[in-house]
Amino acid sequence: MPIDGRMNLSSLALIGLLAIPTGLGVVALGQQKTQKPGAASPVAQTPGFRIAGIQVNSPVHTGADPASDDTFGVQLAFFGTFARTSVAIELSRDAGGIIGLEDGSCRLARFADDRGTNLVKKDAFPGPFELSRVSDDGRHLVFSVASDALPDPVAARLSLAGKLALRVATAQETFTAEDVDLDEGARFGVGGFALEVRGNEPSEWGEGYALTVASKRDLGTIVSWALVLDDGTEVELRPSMSMSGMGQWEQTLQLDREIEQAHFRITCWKDLQVVELPFEVSAGLGLR
Repeated sequence: MPIDGRMNLSSLALIGLLAIPTGLGVVALGQQKTQKPGAASPVAQTPGFRIAGIQVNSPVHTGADPASDDTFGVQLAFFGTFARTSVAIELSRDAGGIIGLEDGSCRLARFADDRGTNLVKKDAFPGPFELSRVSDDGRHLVFSVASDALPDPVAARLSLAGKLALRVATAQETFTAEDVDLDEGARFGVGGFALEVRGNEPSEWGEGYALTVASKRDLGTIVSWALVLDDGTEVELRPSMSMSGMGQWEQTLQLDREIEQAHFRITCWKDLQVVELPFEVSAGLGLR
């Protein structure tokens, strides 16, 4: 502006380049404040939680006749999943002791993109979150959230909020049942678990034998399994396949040879508890 206080056209143009008044305040040149009505607002990041991975899985062309009965359903870009949108979230817990998720108590309050698309999957079974893995030191857990919908084509960010029900423990205790018959159909109790032998036969998936036991109590608190022979030798039972449903839990254990009778030993978490952790996370394609 000239020193005599008069404003010339050049001064007006300069001010116009620097700032533009809007109903949202002052916006610098080159910035845009546009948001689709109903779109998700930015969320605060809950300490200890972060989005570790995003997968968007759209249908692809197969080259088959769309009218043919030879194709089943829709083929997606990524194999091994039917989810259209998946997000992996990592929890880091300084206290450690992470065992797993309490599926029935986990809740998903929001899964949306920044264009307002609701990605929450209805009737997710067994719960909204799928446990991926727990680190060896028990301080990190990765879980995933899946949707059968795709984000808006121009969406730039995804945001999620909910409550994680986490099983944690710090102490272990060992129990031994003596002289256990390991024939199929045999029943015995150890460490508060009533177990039934569902199979003791050569492994279908490799060398050695597979011993399968079942219980009406969740076997997830058991840290390790072993058989103890009469001479005191401890034979490790290596967990392989586990199944659950309809109030039953089943665990298949691998061993190198057939053993028909032995002491049955388990080590369990002693102070198991469930803690609830609310969370909010948001990320774009760069996972930030």
